[in-house]
Amino acid sequence: RRHIKSLHKSSLKVSPTLQRTFNISSCSSLFQRQKHRYSPSRGTSKNILSFDCFHGRRNFHSFSFQSNETVSQEHTADLSKSQLKKLQRQQWKDQQKQEKERQQQEKEAKEHEEHMEMYERVRGKWTEPDNVRDKQSYEATKLKHLRATKGDLSSSHPQRLLLHGWIQNLRNHGRGKLLFLELRDGSTNQHLQCVIVDDLALRAHYELKSEQSVRVYGSLVENEKAPYGREVHVEYFDIIGNVSEVFSVNQDTKVDVSIRDRHLFIRESKRMASVLKFRSLLLDSLRRYYLSVDHHEVTPPTLVQTEVEGGSTLFALDYFGEPAYLTQSSQLYLESVLPVLGDVFCIAQSYRAEKSQTPRHLAEYTHVEVERAFIDFNDLLNSMEDMVRWVVKDVFERGGSLLQEVNPEIFEPDHFMQKLLHGESKPFKRMTYHECIQFCNENNIYPNEDSTEPFKIGDDITDRPEREMIKLIGEPVFMIHFPADMKAFYMQKCPQDVTLTESVDLLLPGVGEAIGGSMRIWQQEELEAAFKREHIDPAPYYWYTDQRKYGSVPHGGYGLGLERLMIGSWDCHTSEKLVCIQDIWAELRLDQGQLNVGRIEVGCFMILVAHMNGGKRTGLGRVNDIPAPILHDPQCTL
Repeated sequence: RRHIKSLHKSSLKVSPTLQRTFNISSCSSLFQRQKHRYSPSRGTSKNILSFDCFHGRRNFHSFSFQSNETVSQEHTADLSKSQLKKLQRQQWKDQQKQEKERQQQEKEAKEHEEHMEMYERVRGKWTEPDNVRDKQSYEATKLKHLRATKGDLSSSHPQRLLLHGWIQNLRNHGRGKLLFLELRDGSTNQHLQCVIVDDLALRAHYELKSEQSVRVYGSLVENEKAPYGREVHVEYFDIIGNVSEVFSVNQDTKVDVSIRDRHLFIRESKRMASVLKFRSLLLDSLRRYYLSVDHHEVTPPTLVQTEVEGGSTLFALDYFGEPAYLTQSSQLYLESVLPVLGDVFCIAQSYRAEKSQTPRHLAEYTHVEVERAFIDFNDLLNSMEDMVRWVVKDVFERGGSLLQEVNPEIFEPDHFMQKLLHGESKPFKRMTYHECIQFCNENNIYPNEDSTEPFKIGDDITDRPEREMIKLIGEPVFMIHFPADMKAFYMQKCPQDVTLTESVDLLLPGVGEAIGGSMRIWQQEELEAAFKREHIDPAPYYWYTDQRKYGSVPHGGYGLGLERLMIGSWDCHTSEKLVCIQDIWAELRLDQGQLNVGRIEVGCFMILVAHMNGGKRTGLGRVNDIPAPILHDPQCTL
């Protein structure tokens, strides 16, 4: 009754309905119905206790305090006996908890002091043992050479090893009595377990840290629970490169930090290491194939003064007062060396200045390009198919275990990669551009998700409908004979219909367009007409047109983006995740203009921003820092 009066005097606003229901001036009926609620808020070392005085659903008075602080007599007078008992019990529990924490801290401090005394006593005695001084008895070995069947410690593996690598992880047992070290040397994704015991473990406990580079001497022994079925018992170690601060990046690192510190995150991410190893394997397979079919590798320039795929996608720069560009393609240079080297290929970087928001486009990518002389259009298609089948088979034979770790679904019988391995779908299905337009319209595949307007001849079959089409077909497809006004100036026209070109895109399930190629214009008059039609100044191309003056021959070629090809064999739907480090700019926006956050600096990561409008995706962006309006917008999801 006392609190109700004091609250009423402090100008508490009470609704007219409540005033009519209860006579606050008398307070008697209200006090009889008054309820007390007790609610501790846990999660901290000092619990916050709150007590509320309620009538019905209306909160008239509440107060709170920490469970470890002294409660005034004025407050305890407001509590019921049960609430006071709960408060006292909670205070006693907190006192007991704090006492245990204090005792544990004292115990740890004492143990640490004892270990440091022991460490200082024996620190100067740690020298190389006699058996370690004989360096000839240790064989320097890479971790990948230790891969073998568990329980088969064959004589081909050295018994005493010298290992170099980085410390991936440390597990300490008994504070300096037993220590497990996981060693990484980059030769394989597996880490080798090294066991350190006795005084050496005490030294390791105080000196070793994650990401130090070390030299380890030890003996190889069998252990079925360890990776490779074996482990190394360490006899001595040297620290090669120390760490100046704690390595804070790990698998649980927040997204923004993992993007900013991508150069460090790749050390912790086995998947990223697998991506880089697979890129290396794929590049090696491509080179092995081309060299096996008598192609010569060429290293063309990437700083050029000519365009190949259209001037709107060129990165322009100033070259000592003259205009220059980052190359879109090395095709023209490959054509120029055909008379000298015959069939040629190159693996180089190409650049496209496109603000693309699809998951398959990069501003900079690894471009594999091929040119062949004395061939026709069918020869070109056959050589593209032979390359794909050969490389897929080689990658599975040499890198099957790597693929199994990351994308086991690729080994399912109905996966198109398995069909390639077993010779199915041979030859690849061939469909003209007009047939693909007809197929899309018959199967309700539209250019725009938000409309049912069908494709028309001359429309570009973009990323989404292209992938939907190839998903329904379920096998690789050569889409051929595109209209001439849709393709580049250098493409040869079809003899049967000059409105079409002898051009091709190879479509793969789950990827879409993976390879693009064509026959090239090889007659001088026809090339000059193409320059005029596309309003291109032929003067910078004098070296290219000269090839038509001196014994030109029918020839053709193709190009593929390495990251695009990797999508088909990797459990990944975006090419940004298949490169090591990026530093680009992107614009994030939604189609209907609901959101526009401008230009954002990004790293090697991709975030999909979806406007939940009937479950349809309307925006895509690659961002380094997610703006707060996106995170708190109930209509947006990440």
